[in-house]
Amino acid sequence: MPVAPLIDTFVVGAVLLALYEDFSPRERAALRLALHAVMFVNACVGLAEFAFDFRLTPFVAGGRAIVGDYRSTALLGHPLVNVGTTTLYAAMLVLGADRALRLPLRLALTTIQLVALVAFGGRTSLTLAIVVVCLAALKPISEAFGGRRFDLRSAIAAALVVPLAASAAAAAWFDGALRQVSLNGALMFGLMAPAAVGVALLAGPFVRLAVAQQFQAQTIVILPLAVLAGAARALRVHTGDQTALLVRRTRSMTVFNLIDAVAALAGGAVGEYFGGVVGAAVGCLAGTLVGSTAAMAFGVARLGLRLPLAALAGVLAASAIMGAALRLVPPPIGALGLAAQIVAGVFIYAAVILVLFPQARRIARTGFAFVAERRGSDQ
Repeated sequence: MPVAPLIDTFVVGAVLLALYEDFSPRERAALRLALHAVMFVNACVGLAEFAFDFRLTPFVAGGRAIVGDYRSTALLGHPLVNVGTTTLYAAMLVLGADRALRLPLRLALTTIQLVALVAFGGRTSLTLAIVVVCLAALKPISEAFGGRRFDLRSAIAAALVVPLAASAAAAAWFDGALRQVSLNGALMFGLMAPAAVGVALLAGPFVRLAVAQQFQAQTIVILPLAVLAGAARALRVHTGDQTALLVRRTRSMTVFNLIDAVAALAGGAVGEYFGGVVGAAVGCLAGTLVGSTAAMAFGVARLGLRLPLAALAGVLAASAIMGAALRLVPPPIGALGLAAQIVAGVFIYAAVILVLFPQARRIARTGFAFVAERRGSDQ
């Protein structure tokens, strides 16, 4: 492994510290100004990347591009480098570095650095920075409450920065967790939607191969309904329920699980009365859809859940294209024919996903490059 990262990280800093003693006051002021400007621009770029979902600098680890990570890279090129540098810079500002800075400007720079830690994903570093902020705020706050003379501007700054820092810490953890819940829901939907379409189209050939003849007619109808109900419930669990756990609203999760169960049982009973076994399956599906829809709507409206609508629409489009393509070919004959159509459906779905989602193409290219690299190293 090259030693250049060690030199960049440790040696350059030590050398610059030694050279700083020989700088003139004008050169020192210019260097401090450059540091403030770079860190301010870096924080703004990180927040813009986080808000608009893009990267100025690719996130590369081990020679491979990382595309499934929400953390910003900004000017410094890596989330962890940004986290460490931003935390140290914010701590320096809080502890009084560069006394030429006026208090409003110092407060503004510190605040934007703490908020930028949310975009960089630095939960631990943000917690440590908040500890530093709180310790630094103890002196003016204790002087104010102790009746001693104190700097009014420092006390006001301490009263403003401490709640802002606490809010930034909560946002860093909560927003990242919500993004992960949204991603989990999209991935689950990306698996279940094509499976439901495939089962609906190929249930007949599959049931005729795997189920006794006297049960085939009902199973051909019930199987797709059961898979669709399972897909709806899985999506609810990976979005609505996980969001409720995240915000500690387990009572709402329990309520919607109860609604799902009661609606499914009631729908099944009504369906069985009017339509027998098939009607019961339809009724259970309707009840599950009611419970799942209510849970996810509550999560979006009250708990802050953000459904990835564009991704869900893309998955539906890919599933529809796959289904249309399978309908154009003759029904499969035998187990080999069924297996061939399943494999064909998988490839069609994957091809459409690659066309619709640039991120999926980047992941695929990274995977192929990694496999090729490993094969080359083995040879």
